[in-house]
Amino acid sequence: MQELMEVQRQDNKVVGLVHHTSPFKPCKVQKLGKATIIRLPILGKFVFAPITFSGFWYLPALIKRLKPNAIHLHVPNTTAFILLFFPSARRTPWVVHWHADVIGDAPDWRLTLLYPVYRLFEKALLTQAVKIIVTSPDYLKTSVPLVGFEHKCQVIPLALKNASPAEKANKNADTKMRAALEVLCIGRFTYYKGHIHLLEAVRECIEAGLLIKLTLVGNGELLGQYKEWILNNDLTEQISIRTKLNDDELLCSLQRADLVCLPSIERTEAFGVVLLEAMRAAKPCICTDITGSGMSFVVEHEKTGLIVKASNSEAIQDALKKYAGNPELLLEHGLAGKKRFELLFDLDVVKKEWQKVYDSI
Repeated sequence: MQELMEVQRQDNKVVGLVHHTSPFKPCKVQKLGKATIIRLPILGKFVFAPITFSGFWYLPALIKRLKPNAIHLHVPNTTAFILLFFPSARRTPWVVHWHADVIGDAPDWRLTLLYPVYRLFEKALLTQAVKIIVTSPDYLKTSVPLVGFEHKCQVIPLALKNASPAEKANKNADTKMRAALEVLCIGRFTYYKGHIHLLEAVRECIEAGLLIKLTLVGNGELLGQYKEWILNNDLTEQISIRTKLNDDELLCSLQRADLVCLPSIERTEAFGVVLLEAMRAAKPCICTDITGSGMSFVVEHEKTGLIVKASNSEAIQDALKKYAGNPELLLEHGLAGKKRFELLFDLDVVKKEWQKVYDSI
């Protein structure tokens, strides 16, 4: 959101309203890079959603002061529902940026219980919207809440800035083919990311005599479980976990890696931005074939990477074997991924699509 706002500032005045990350902090205006951000006070969180009543004051006051030509709403977002209560907000055209459905494949029981009430407001929001932007055609085809609103929908993918100064500085990092295949996996250690299937695939490859090194980057509730698994399988030399990396360190890790794997097992993985980071760094990707996820849209099978069966360590194992000892294929898929990134997922390209949406309303 910050990067999108920064490139949009070249043609528009853009202000972002977001939540504070901690409760009971006062409203704050700050600069993040070139973006102007207003942080809204919250009382806390309930079922993953920030709770704020101050939005009933700040939202209409901001609309009155800024007189926006469009309101760009990122959802799911319960605070966006506050706009439904104010005529001044409803008179301004809304663009709803649909990042994900609330109900995933394995929803929290609280979400399941409360969703019928949430759905009333969600439907009102979609009815009021002039445009609904979905991040991939795959997600649009399978989103139940968007049924009946397809005439308003348009696909604009998530995007990243092209090579940052830090990334350009790291281009001379060691990227030569080494004896071991260097695999990088970036993502929160939670069940739907499917790390266990990648771990099992790497173990099987090593037992078959292949030289593979896996680096997991992330944190989360399953961190301890994965550390124990690595220790119990005597793989501490081949598999490492990094829990804290700054942006520059992450870019270095991407440059050193031969490929990036995203082994997610549910449509909760709505897009897979890490795949864009890999493609930007000219690295091939291994991802899974989850119906409705944007991963199969981002990665082109056997062109920029390999798409394998979800929840299947053998499928990941076969993909790793295909790349192991094959620097030509790694280079071919990596360069094709870089080209696809520049064509579809570069922010300078995507911002033009957003500008067309704004201009049309």
